[in-house]
Amino acid sequence: MAKAKNKYYVDLRIKITEWIKRFIFKPNYTISLGWIGYNLHKLKPIQEADIIYIHWTGFGYLSIKDIANILNLGKPTFIFMHDMWFITGGCHHSFECNLYKKYCSKCPRLGNNIFNSIVSFTFNLKKKYLTRYQNLQIITPSIWLSNCVKESALFNSHNIS
Repeated sequence: MAKAKNKYYVDLRIKITEWIKRFIFKPNYTISLGWIGYNLHKLKPIQEADIIYIHWTGFGYLSIKDIANILNLGKPTFIFMHDMWFITGGCHHSFECNLYKKYCSKCPRLGNNIFNSIVSFTFNLKKKYLTRYQNLQIITPSIWLSNCVKESALFNSHNIS
C-alpha cells in the first residue's frame, strides 16, 4: 500500500512540475525549479558512502533541499554540471543573460511579469541551501562552463575542476 501511495505522490510532483513549465514559462525556455525530489540522504548506501558524486538532479530527482541534505552529511560531494542550472535561477542555459553573475531576477526570457519571482525564489534557495558547504566540489566539462561558475554569484568561491 505504501509503495502505491508513494508512486502516486511522485507522479503528482512530476506532473505539477511539468504543468508549471508548460503553462507558465515559454515553450522554448528550459527551466527546472528544483523544488521537488527524493530524500536520498536517508538511504543506507548514501549514508555509508565515502564520497557522493551527483550527475543530474532535474525532473524531480533531487530538490535543492535534498542536495543540501546530502551535503550536510559532511562527505566530499562532487557535482558534475552538465549545464548552467546550478548557477542560475533555474534555467539550463542563460544565453545572452548574465544575471547569474550577480542575482537572477527580471529574467529576460520570462519578460517582465510576476513569474520572475519564481526565478528569484529559486536563486535564493540555492544561495541559502547550497553555497555554504565547503565539502562541495564542482566539476565542469568545459573551460567555458568553468569560467561561468567562477563568475557566478553562487559558487565562485568553491573548488572547480
